[in-house]
Amino acid sequence: MILLRHAECYQDYENDPHLTKFGIDKIRQFSKILKKLDIKEIFCSTKKRCEQTAKILINILGLCNSQSYEILKEIHPDTLCEISPLISSDYLRANIVYEYLIIPNINKKIVIISHQNLLLFIFKRIDNSLCINPFEEYFSGVILTTNEQGIIWKPLFIC
Repeated sequence: MILLRHAECYQDYENDPHLTKFGIDKIRQFSKILKKLDIKEIFCSTKKRCEQTAKILINILGLCNSQSYEILKEIHPDTLCEISPLISSDYLRANIVYEYLIIPNINKKIVIISHQNLLLFIFKRIDNSLCINPFEEYFSGVILTTNEQGIIWKPLFIC
C-alpha cells in the first residue's frame, strides 16, 4: 500500500485548484515506478487535485478507474499546527480512514491519494513517535507493509 500526497497544484485552495504542469510531469515520471509494483487500485480524495493525480496514474497504469471518497478530503488545509489533534476533524476522519481503508487493505497493491494533514494524522496513528512529516512536499509519501511486529513503513522518495 502506498499513501501519497497529491501532485503540485496551484495555491488557490479555496477554489479547489488544478495541478500545475510541473505536478503533471512528476506524476507521469512516477507512474513508471508504480507500473513495476503492479498497482491494482487507486483510492483518492474528491478534491480536484487528487482526482487529477489519480486519473493520470490510472491512464498510464492501464487501470479501469479510481474510487473517490469524501472521507479522504482535506477540511483544514492551513491548520496543521494550529489545531489540537483531539478536536481536528482531519484527525477524527484519519482514525476512520485508518480503520476502514488502511487496515483492511494494508497488504494490497493500492495507492491512497489525499492531502498533507489527513495523511499525516493517518501516519501518526501508525507511528506516533515520528518527528518528521513525510508528506510535507507535494507528491511525497510512504509505503506501508506488515510483518510479525505490525505495520512497517518506509519513505517513498520521488525525484
